Amino acid sequence: MRPLSYARRVYIVGVIAALSTACNDASHITEPTRPVPLVDSQHENAGTVVHVADVEQLYAAVNDPANVGTTILLAPGTYVLSAKDALGADRANVGRLELQQDMSLVGVAGHRDVVIIDATALTAASFSAPFGRTGVIRAGRGSNAVEWLTIAGNPLAAAAVETDLVGTPTTQLRVAHVVAGNSARGVDIRNVGAAMAGRRIDAEIVDSEFFRGVEGIRVASFAGADYGDIRVAMSGNRSYQNILGCIVEHNRSSFATIYVRSSGDRFEDNGLGCQIGGGLTVSPGAANFTSTVFECSGTDFINNTRTAFFNNTGPDLYRIRRPPGCRRRCGCAHRHHLEQHAPGEALGLHGC
Repeated sequence: MRPLSYARRVYIVGVIAALSTACNDASHITEPTRPVPLVDSQHENAGTVVHVADVEQLYAAVNDPANVGTTILLAPGTYVLSAKDALGADRANVGRLELQQDMSLVGVAGHRDVVIIDATALTAASFSAPFGRTGVIRAGRGSNAVEWLTIAGNPLAAAAVETDLVGTPTTQLRVAHVVAGNSARGVDIRNVGAAMAGRRIDAEIVDSEFFRGVEGIRVASFAGADYGDIRVAMSGNRSYQNILGCIVEHNRSSFATIYVRSSGDRFEDNGLGCQIGGGLTVSPGAANFTSTVFECSGTDFINNTRTAFFNNTGPDLYRIRRPPGCRRRCGCAHRHHLEQHAPGEALGLHGC
């Protein structure tokens, strides 16, 4: 697949100043008037808790429709996912984990390294979806949480954690204290396809590490998901050794809004620290009347000069261009707002 290119690309280097492009009519865009809602993480107060100690118990708990609203607590250990069970029978969802509505998946609080979800043995079929690829852990129905885990990823997976399950008009996701590497993305907050048109996602990403992927964090709306609303609060995360530390963008969707607030995050040793776009499109397709807001305070973009990467299973490698004389560190304490009437605007955060 050929790389998608922009009509115009804007790069900001050094201490980043605010950038704004005006569309012809932005009256439909309303700026958030309150902080992004956070998802409740008090699992000890959950109504129903299911304890699991091996991978068969994990599959049984996750795939049981009766476990709607359940918190699944995993005992220390490595849970090796597989497309078939020990008897050779096909597993539900080809071995990936699809969370029921309002389900949470939680390891051992304070020790994110003692519970490991190992997806390395899953096959390409495990990640097949009508719109392309999906992830190791799929969320998106009601309120979900993934916390205190290490996810040993798979380069064929679109992400370690995905939000592409549908079933509710709004969805909330909390990803906290997670280490995820070697999938195409660590976490993928996205609306994709007409089934997700108009859907609102509220997500919180806290104290997590994402590495050796195409993009550490992706926040995006895709073709067909018009009128969507995505709001993400990120704090204390580290994204490194990716092609892009993060990407925040509308891709062939219209009348959609993305709002991201970053506080104390660290993007380093990537090919590009972060790419922020108002609208991306190829023919046929459109990305009109979109709004992308990226607010950050105390977030660092450092030494993003990497040229050797570990995963090229996404789009063809991004054309990363750096202007001469760029500084080695960019701090972030500003607001970046792209309002899009016609496609072609992007903001690159280097910290090169």
